Order: sequence, then C-alpha cells, then structure tokens
Amino acid sequence: MNKSPEDDRPNGGVRRPSDRRAASSAERQTSGNSADHGAVEQATTAKVGTSAKLSRSQRKPDSTSATGTTSKAGKAPKGKAGGKPKRKKRIPFLPRFRWILLTFILLAAVAAIGLSYIFSKIELPPDVDTPPQTSFIYDSKGSELVQLHGEQNRTIISLDQMSEPLKQAVLATEDRTFFDHKGVDFKAWIRAGWEALTSGDPARGTSTLTQQYVKLVYTGGERTYTRKVKEAVMAVKLEQRHSKQEIFALYLNKVYFGRGAYGVQAASKAYFGKDAKDLGPGEASLLASLLRSPETADPLRSPERARARRDASLEAMFEMGALTRESADAHKKLDMVECPSSTSAPRSGVTCVLPQRQEVIAAAGVNAYFVDYVRQYLINKYTAERVFKGGLKVYTTIDPGLQSAARSAIDSTLGAPGDPEVAIVTVDSDGQVLAMIGGRDYKASQVNLAVGEEGGGSGRQPGSSFKPFTLASAVHSGISLKSKFAGPGKMKLKLPGGGTWDVKNYGGQSFGTVDLMAATANSVNTVYAQLELEDGVDKTAKMAKELGIRSDIKEVPSIVLGSQEVSVLDMSVAYLTFANRGKRTEAIVVTKVVDSSGKILEEASQGERRRVLEENEADQLNMALQGVVTNGTGKGAAIGRPVAGKTGTAEEYGDAWFVGYTPEQLSTAVWVGYAESSQKKMTNVHGKQVSGGTFPASIWSKYMKDAVKGRPVTKFKEVKLTGKIIGTTEDPCASPSPGASPVATPVDCPTPTPSESPSPSPSPAGTRSPPPSPSPSGSPSPTASPRIVRARLKREISPEQVEAR
Repeated sequence: MNKSPEDDRPNGGVRRPSDRRAASSAERQTSGNSADHGAVEQATTAKVGTSAKLSRSQRKPDSTSATGTTSKAGKAPKGKAGGKPKRKKRIPFLPRFRWILLTFILLAAVAAIGLSYIFSKIELPPDVDTPPQTSFIYDSKGSELVQLHGEQNRTIISLDQMSEPLKQAVLATEDRTFFDHKGVDFKAWIRAGWEALTSGDPARGTSTLTQQYVKLVYTGGERTYTRKVKEAVMAVKLEQRHSKQEIFALYLNKVYFGRGAYGVQAASKAYFGKDAKDLGPGEASLLASLLRSPETADPLRSPERARARRDASLEAMFEMGALTRESADAHKKLDMVECPSSTSAPRSGVTCVLPQRQEVIAAAGVNAYFVDYVRQYLINKYTAERVFKGGLKVYTTIDPGLQSAARSAIDSTLGAPGDPEVAIVTVDSDGQVLAMIGGRDYKASQVNLAVGEEGGGSGRQPGSSFKPFTLASAVHSGISLKSKFAGPGKMKLKLPGGGTWDVKNYGGQSFGTVDLMAATANSVNTVYAQLELEDGVDKTAKMAKELGIRSDIKEVPSIVLGSQEVSVLDMSVAYLTFANRGKRTEAIVVTKVVDSSGKILEEASQGERRRVLEENEADQLNMALQGVVTNGTGKGAAIGRPVAGKTGTAEEYGDAWFVGYTPEQLSTAVWVGYAESSQKKMTNVHGKQVSGGTFPASIWSKYMKDAVKGRPVTKFKEVKLTGKIIGTTEDPCASPSPGASPVATPVDCPTPTPSESPSPSPSPAGTRSPPPSPSPSGSPSPTASPRIVRARLKREISPEQVEAR
C-alpha cells in the first residue's frame, strides 16, 4: 500500500483524536496497569457500540483507532495486511482548492479566447460625422407634436483654448485615471462589479472618458451588457488610433452640456457669457457637474441640485490635488449663475427661455410641458446627440382630447390674471400618461409643476391627500375600518420615542368618537394621527413608497397630514394602485421609439406591474374613499358615476389637492397653488379660502366628466370589512374609566352648543405644551376666515400643532 505524504512526517502527520486515544491505550496496556486496562476495555466497548451505528466505510477506521495495535486479548487486530493501519485520509481542503484553481484557470482561458474573438470582430468606424436627421414626437393618435431639429450650437476649439481649471474639473469629476488606462479602467469594473454583487444595485460609474466618447459617436445610449462590451472594445481600439490629448479634445468638443450647447466653448458662452479659456474653478466645476445629466442639474431650473453637484465636483478637484482645501471651500461659497433676463420660477430662483427649448415652445402650448418631459426622458436614455441628430420617431401616450379638456377645465375655473397655477396628470389603468398640464405658461417658466425634481421643481405638500397611504398600511396590517377613535378638535398624543405631539382638526372641529370610514370621509386629523401611531409611522412611509411615491419620505409623524413634498405625477400613480385593486403600475410616457433605419429601440403598451395590496384590501380602501365624494369633504368632485378620491389642503393654504379615480380606468391628480407658495397663500381667491374641496375638486369634476365620455360605467367591487377592531368606543370628553391609560389626551371638547366658526385666535382649554418654536399662525390675517386657524407644518416635524384637510 502506498503511504500518504503525511505518513512520512516525523509525527505521522496530524493525528485524529481517535489515534491519540489508541496510542494512549497501548501505552497503558504495556505498563501492565490493570486498572487502566479495564478503562481501555470500557472505552473500546463504548466505541464499538457507537461504530455500529455508522456505515461500513466509517466503521473500519474507527474500530482500528479505538483498539490501537492490540485487542482485548492482547492480539493484533484482524484485517488485511496483517492488521496494518489504514492509510490516513488527506485533508479535504487541498484537492478542493486545486479543483477551484483549475476551474478558474480554465474559465479565464475561455474568457480570454472569447474576448480575443470579440475584439477581432468589432471594428471601429472611421471618423466621419453622420449628417444630422430631424427627430419627431407624436401623440397617441399619431399626430405630430414637435420636431427636434439637428442644428447644434457648437464651436470647435483646441485644448490650449480651454482653461486649466476646466480640464482638471472634467478629469476629477469624470475620469481621474484617464491618462493611465488604455481606454477601459478594469479596476473600476471589478470594484463596481463587487459593489453590485454585495449591494444588489446595478454597477455604475465605470465608463472612462474614452468610453463616453465612443457612446456619443458610435454606440448610442442603449443600456445593455452587449453594448457595454462593444463600447469597451471600441474604446481600446480608439486609443490605439488617437493619442490621449486628441481623445480628450474630441470629447470636450462633442459632449452635451444642456441649453442646446455642445462642447465646452458653446457651454461657456451659454452659461457664463465668456470663452472656455477664461473659466475659473467655480465655473469649470459647474460645467463638469452637468456632464452626467445636464437637463436635471441646470442651475436655473434646479439650483439646489446644481449647487450640490458643483460642490461635489469641487471636492473631487481637491481630492485629485487640483485645488487646495481653502480654495475649494471658497468656491463653494460663490453664488450660482443667473440669467440676464429672468422671471420668477417656482422654488427655483430664476429661469429663462433656454435656446434648446425653442422648438418645444413652438409646439402647441397645451402640450409644451409634456413634450419637454419626453425630451428629457429621451436625452437621459439615448443621449442628446442621438435625440437631435438621429432621426428618431417617438410615439407617446398623450391624448390630445384629454389635454384640451384639462386646459378647458382650468381656464373656466381659474383663468383670470393673478389666479393660482394648476397642474393635472391623468394615467390610465395601463400606466399611460394621457394628460399632463405642468403650468399656465411655458414661456414664463419651464418648471414643470406636474413632476418633481426631474421637471425642475421639488414637489408640493399633499395635505390630507396623503392619509390614504396610512389607511392602506393599516388595512394591510389587519386593522378593520370599523375601528373607532376619539376625534376631538385638538389632541395631545404621546410619541413612541418620548415627547408629545399636538394635533388639530381643520377649523378645530370635534367629531366625537368615529370609525375609520367616517374619519376618512370627514378628514379627521386627530383620528388619523392616532391610527398612524398605532400602526407605525415607518409603515406609512413604506406604504407610500410601495404605492408609487418616489420622493424622499422621512419617517416622522406629520407625514400622515401631508407635511412632505410629492409630485402630481406620483400621486396619480399611487392612487391608480387603488383603482387597479392593489396592483401598482409604473407610469409610461413613450410607447415606441424607432430609429432612422426602422429599428424599434423600445416598445411598451403598459407600465411594469406588481401587487402591493390584496384585492380585498384595495376594495376596502375604495369603499372608504368613495365616502369622501358621496358624503364627505370631496362632494364637489362628483361626476354622476362611481368615483373615489381624497381632498388635501396643506401649509396655510399653500397647496390644495383633489386626487381621485374611476374603478380600473383613470386616475387623476389635480394640484392648485401659487408657484412660490411660501410667499403667497390662497386665502382669498375669488372670495374663497382654497381647500381641496373647492377649486381642485371642481376642476377635477369638470375635466373628468369629459375624460370618461365614451368609456363604460364601471363599479367598485362589493366588499365585506375584515380585520381587527381597535381603538376606543368611549366619548373622548367623558370622564376616563377607572384605571384607563390613554395614549391621547383631548385638549378641548365640544361645547353644548357647537359653533361652525370658532374664535379667530385659539385659546386651547386644558394644559398644552407650547410648540418648540413660535407658531407662524398667530392671529389670522384680516382676509382669513375666523373658522380657520392653522399651524405651520414642519418638514422635520416634530411635536407641533398641525392642521390639514
């Protein structure tokens, strides 16, 4: 028998515990110690008993090990080769490691052969500019909305005509190892791949400047692994054809910076009115920060986002050694660029008519905001080069009839000079955006009030139209709509983490003890605040995200009352989940894109769907939200067929909403407010204080009556209420039951003769902790109704008096 390498070691290799026991047993037998011999015999018997339970292959070596070289009678153990010990097993790790290493080598060899083959097959086209072709955007009926022309604002300059800070800013922001790699940064690929593997997020930020140039000129913006491999191969070949300096200059003269400007010279003129050679670090860092997504980081549309990106670029320059710490910090303090001739823009400082949008403005006015939204979508997906020069045919979801109906409903309700702005979005059951009104006048402001940051805004506070997300979470958690809660005009709620939260109903109205159906119809803040704390603030935030809210929702108690900003588009999508009986459907604005050769680049008739709520859960929510229109705060939204929805009023009449839907058909969100709501409130619009049940509900009703024409009348499903009944059945203003320990304390109770118009200046009864900061409401203005006394909602909230409806 061949011996293993371990048998030749001085100690016979690493011995197992059974080997050591056997050796010890033999030594004790040799010494003639009878007591030890008896112990060995007992150990041997026990070992044999255990071995009987094992397989034959397991039992043989154990038997030998247990008895050692002598048996109970002192004889050599029986077996082959005169009882010669079995060869010890190899340590299993070594052969496994060899197989793993061999497999890795084989895979690497196969990959190398494959890459060599791919490298030989992918050719780099000659450096020839393709003649520009006009792209077309069509509505859902096939009619042309706008042409995107191929004319470009570009001036070719050499690297010597570009300032050193500009070149350093681009390298620091986009590709710090540009002068070290050969076209592809394999270390970045490995790092990004590992991050994607461990985090579950797709790999990003691996493209070098050379790869970005290849994408601009040769491969386009298609996001597939095949395109990525092709891009990498072509980048390597491009570096074999051109020097680093040549590629750097080609890139800087080709890339799109927004505002219709291609290349750094045109961008310098468009943003700063100066040549590229005169740009300093602050200006250069701004241009560099635009490269990834110029449409969404223009300082005239999104100053906060633009500043954050510029500062990140300055920080990158410091890390690369292009700026000192002091210089980087000093440039972060500089103001952003302003437009020479500007008009006010909603929450965006200033704005102006940007050159690249002239063709959008030339489109039919009612479609301008939608066309601009589609244009941004296309640029982000296919690059500006391809959109404006590639001869694309883009078919969209917009319905011209619904667009006209929406505009008509707005103009007939709030069409006078000085009236608030109105934004409307309608999505159908497939997620197709059929209507989008983003503001009154695109020429005055390109900020799309119907969308969030991607439109240049930041969203609006939804008020009580956010409450259905708390209700959805509660029903999903098994809480019954029959649950009852105290609904006094004011309450002091104990927060789970300590402290208290003062909550107030709209107008200070008390509702006694009500179930969740009535609390929804009448938008009772004090009930919903208790429900949220009972179910969990984190669950409300999570449910909002699940239903379709994409903005950053912080897990603070005030979210149930709509203190955080959302977009009109997201609200219409979230409520569509209710209309579709629990299935969330992503919104789409493009159904098909065809390139100049006739190749279909993308095609979709409906958005991606996934279930968020069970059908029975959604049906219960629909029952509750129908009550808002039939006998609650949204009576003005009735259209003569089954509808459900919710009103919302927030921040001292700064934002007013009605969001509603027909069963499995259309979901429409209507927002009304002034562009700069922090400066102007809707306390007196045509003699009214604007809440969700006034102009928003009226516009929704007028518009939806036209929108549903020709569509069959659908009904909501009958449903039986299920779940656990929680809350209280006692009158909140009655004497507490002995031993009761409520989580909420009524601050005031209804008088024997309740009044529709409480005192203008609140004088709460009982003991109430003052808010952490002075209440902005104080005494209402002379134009405010004495019925309404509001406390400003804090986004970070905290335990402060709030009111929404």
